[in-house]
Amino acid sequence: MKISSESTAESVKDNSQNEAQGKGRKRDRSFYIKGLIVYIVFALVGVALCFADLPFLGVLIVLLGCLGAMCMFYGILNPNWEARASNSKQTASKPAKVAKQTKTPQTQVPARVGYRPAPDKMKISAAEYIVIDVETTGLSPDDDRIIEVAAVKCENNRIVDSFHSLINPGRRIPSNVTKLTGIKNADVAGAPDMDTVAPELSEFIDNLPLVAHNANFDIKFISNAFKRAGVSKGMLYIDTLALARNAFPDMPNHKLSTLINELGLLDHEQEHRAMSDVEATQRLYMACKAQLVRQ
Repeated sequence: MKISSESTAESVKDNSQNEAQGKGRKRDRSFYIKGLIVYIVFALVGVALCFADLPFLGVLIVLLGCLGAMCMFYGILNPNWEARASNSKQTASKPAKVAKQTKTPQTQVPARVGYRPAPDKMKISAAEYIVIDVETTGLSPDDDRIIEVAAVKCENNRIVDSFHSLINPGRRIPSNVTKLTGIKNADVAGAPDMDTVAPELSEFIDNLPLVAHNANFDIKFISNAFKRAGVSKGMLYIDTLALARNAFPDMPNHKLSTLINELGLLDHEQEHRAMSDVEATQRLYMACKAQLVRQ
């Protein structure tokens, strides 16, 4: 099936190139015609000026018409002439096409599904994984800090353990973040800092794959926090945002809250807190897997 698909793709590509070349030739012919029209118009104006006792101006107009027509004939006024010249050079210098290798390594994972390659000794099991979410002081993994982290350990899609902690970021929480999450400065004043929480979180994660929605955001924050705390941790993650785009392409959008509401995955209103998002992400992950299997 893979060879057939690639052959079809090559055929479509060749047809597209032929169509493009055909359109290019039509555009070139149109410029020749326009050049001829320019020359005729200037010539008529020049002759009219000569009859109007303005021979010098008439000759000048005719010469300008000739120049304009020549420019159009040679494509200099064609806005695509540089691109066409460049493409001709590339085609001339391009080596013969090598036959496509159809063998694909078995370890290759589709990038669009949102995976990062796993380090050695990583426990890869569809039956055992960690769903994780963080709340932060902002959107920059380098400049902002985590203020809450929540995670659950799942075995055979059942939650068997959980981890939760508020975190003192060492700075004030912006008012817009408090409005969104409900987490106030007073809530984290007595909470441990990330250097204290990081080793505990790392131990909870163990070497299991992580599941998160818009995983790049969470993983970058966690990875940076681990580095600052001196915790060495390789992480494989599965992004439910990428899965949902494949499983449910017709959704109004693929925000976690939208997906949860549209799919009816929670029987209560979702709060924008780490543990609430973890619960929603775990439900969404199971729904995506089930939908993709049906497809």
